[in-house]
Amino acid sequence: MVDFISGPRWFFGIDSLFETISILVSFLIAVFVYRIYKLTGQKKYRNFSVAFLMISAGLSFKILSNFVVFYTEVEKSFYGLFTVTYIKDLDFINIIAFFFYRLLIVGAFIIILASLLKIKDKKMLGLLTIFAFIGVVIGHDTYFIFHLILALILGIITYHYHENYKLKKSNNSLLVMLAFLFIFLSQIIFIFLIFADDLYAVGESLMLFGFLLLLAAYINILRK
Repeated sequence: MVDFISGPRWFFGIDSLFETISILVSFLIAVFVYRIYKLTGQKKYRNFSVAFLMISAGLSFKILSNFVVFYTEVEKSFYGLFTVTYIKDLDFINIIAFFFYRLLIVGAFIIILASLLKIKDKKMLGLLTIFAFIGVVIGHDTYFIFHLILALILGIITYHYHENYKLKKSNNSLLVMLAFLFIFLSQIIFIFLIFADDLYAVGESLMLFGFLLLLAAYINILRK
């Protein structure tokens, strides 16, 4: 079972930097979209704001999880297992942090998907949430299932923005479509991480680029 892979050791720290940038971008977008909600009163903007706040929080938990994995390895490497309970405590923190990372990230993109598709049926939303929760939290191969479910959700979101771009043909619609495309591709790469650790760096880079494109789109909106 592959439950969590932290990637190649040479990339440790760089991934946290990438994710920190993505956290800041997500937070800025959340604040910006919330201001639009306050001006327009449209619930979809409130939903987007909540979703991007969840992404920001989820990535924060991922940084914590990565740090714990690295720190545990350092302890084992330099000191052996002289404090077994302490290492177990670190493992527990890692499990909890990664749990909240998965939960918040999947929940965030479900909110975005539901808003884009205008899903208002509470039963449908409930079934979608339960399906994702079971797959991500209770599934046997949680790492694989997490990224597979996320890729499926992001694939639908990307398709939606692709159709939106075909209608509008604007620079912003292109940027948003490409942003979600790169985030979608990052999840595809993460699925195959079990075959090569170095793919982790590729996936993280694609995800960061996707968030930077989102930032560029919202900067363009602000300029207008």
